[in-house]
Amino acid sequence: MKHLSALLAGAVIALYALPAAAGVVIEQDQTVTSGDRTRNQHQTVMVQGNKQKLITPTHEVITDLDKGKMYVIDPGAKTYIQMDFPPTGNMARIMAANGQNALNLTPAGTSRTVLNYKCNDYKGQGKVMSGDYSITECFSTKPAGAAEFTAFEKKMRASFKGTLMAAMATDMPDGIPMASDSTMKMGKISLPGLAPDQRAKIEAAMENRPPIQNKTVVTKVSAQKLAASTFEVPSDYKERQMPGPMAHGGGMMRMPMMPPAAAGSPTAGAGGVAVPSPAAH
Repeated sequence: MKHLSALLAGAVIALYALPAAAGVVIEQDQTVTSGDRTRNQHQTVMVQGNKQKLITPTHEVITDLDKGKMYVIDPGAKTYIQMDFPPTGNMARIMAANGQNALNLTPAGTSRTVLNYKCNDYKGQGKVMSGDYSITECFSTKPAGAAEFTAFEKKMRASFKGTLMAAMATDMPDGIPMASDSTMKMGKISLPGLAPDQRAKIEAAMENRPPIQNKTVVTKVSAQKLAASTFEVPSDYKERQMPGPMAHGGGMMRMPMMPPAAAGSPTAGAGGVAVPSPAAH
């Protein structure tokens, strides 16, 4: 009996000695170029358990799979917009149209090294709501926190099954996208709820625009225990309602601009409509 008690006590001590489940913080530099115009920005993706947070220079986006909610936060105005996740209605149709073809990645047969981590390239191409799209992403399972990131990605994509975004429930390569290179050639617009005359005007304006090139590279990856408040909207922030045109299916909601794919984060295509993407992008 004493022997059994000693074994139980040892097991309890061993459990307490295990490190607490940690999250992962991924920092990235992004360069977007179109013709002679270039925009550079730094962004951060945080993942812990079933929650993710994307931080850009102007906005923050929290995705909480446990609550089934996404929060788009404007720290400057101390406001936020809350929406269901996976999204429903017209928002779901827009996000699906903007991202489903960009997520079919296949091995490219090449590899590279980013931050001393070897990563393997995957390529994808297709049509999105703004035109023709191609992307190469380099995934690595080596960095600390890669398993945590992969687990969130898998659960997020699994949540799309049985919804309007079911086409986006595809599997992604395991690991963290350490680098992402994409090109989008603007073309025919496929946006639910967009009137024919509006579509014609947008397509005419985009006809002669040069391709949009997006390069994103990870600059730092660290595993760390993140406070619960990291994934919560500050209590003094005020909730805003979804803009009228989006709420009624008649227009495009402006969202923070993000890369086409880079860390299981909401990603944006032309026009700034956020869509879930494989990497923080």
